[in-house]
Amino acid sequence: MRFSKSAFPRIVCGLLVLAIFALTAHSQVFGASESVLWSFGNGSDGQGPYAGLIRDSAGNLYGKTEGGGI
Repeated sequence: MRFSKSAFPRIVCGLLVLAIFALTAHSQVFGASESVLWSFGNGSDGQGPYAGLIRDSAGNLYGKTEGGGI
């Protein structure tokens, strides 16, 4: 099947709109939300968090900071 050059941009735009709609609907269906777990203070509890969090088998989260902490 061949498409004319003028139909190609409309097809691409239509597919992009469909993909955006699907992604938006997916996050709403599963109740995606975010919340702050910890807010770093004056450096005594660490500063400059980086990398991801790791969860252990009990559900505790562990992370790493660039500096600070006791």
